[in-house]
Amino acid sequence: MKLLKKFGLALFSMMLFCGISVTAFASTADVHADAYVDDNNSDIVASMKSRDGEEHSFRIYATYYDHRGRQVGRNKIEDDSLVTSREVTWCNIRDWDRVNVLMFCDGELMKNKDIKRLAFDDNGVYMTCYVDDDNNITAKMNFERKGDTNYKVKLVCKDQNGNEVYSDVNKDTSSGEVTIDWTLIPKNWKSATLQYRIDGELYTLGLTKVNK
Repeated sequence: MKLLKKFGLALFSMMLFCGISVTAFASTADVHADAYVDDNNSDIVASMKSRDGEEHSFRIYATYYDHRGRQVGRNKIEDDSLVTSREVTWCNIRDWDRVNVLMFCDGELMKNKDIKRLAFDDNGVYMTCYVDDDNNITAKMNFERKGDTNYKVKLVCKDQNGNEVYSDVNKDTSSGEVTIDWTLIPKNWKSATLQYRIDGELYTLGLTKVNK
C-alpha cells in the first residue's frame, strides 16, 4: 500500500511538472495589430494580421469619448471564426475626441491603444473638424470660457491638382457650442484647410477626402 501511494505521488508530480512545462513554453501568436484615425479625422481603421500564416480568432473593441471624457459610443467585432486577418473601418460615431481600441487574438490582449482626433484645446476653446460618410465637412467649436467669443472659420477646398474648387467663411459670436456643416461642396474636392480665428488668434487644421 505504501509503495502504491509513493507511485501515485510520483505520477501526480510528473503530470504536474509536464503541465507546468507546457504552459511555460506556450508561445504568443505572431500577429500584427494596429489602429488609427483616417485622414478624414473621423473614421477609425483597425486591422489584425497573422505574420506566420496561422489562423486565429480576432476580437476588436473601440470605446469613444468626447473632449470632456464622457463616453459617446462603442463599436466591436466578436466574430470568433478562425482567419489569417481582419480589418474594419468604423464611421458611425460623430462627436468623439478620443477612442480606446482593444485588440485580442485567441483571447489574448495584443494591443491597447488610445487615439486622439486632430483638434485644438487651448485657452478654454475646443476646435476640431472632420469629414462625414457622405464627404461633407463639419467644423465644431466649444467655448468654455466666460463671456462671448468672436470667431471666424474659413474653409478652402482643393482638387487633386491643387486647384481651389470651393471656399466659404462663417463668422459669428458665441458662448457655447458651435457646429458648422458644409454640404454643398463640389464632389471633386480632395483636400481641405480650415482656418479658425478666435478672438484674433489663428488656428489651422487640414483634412483629406477618403474615397469609399
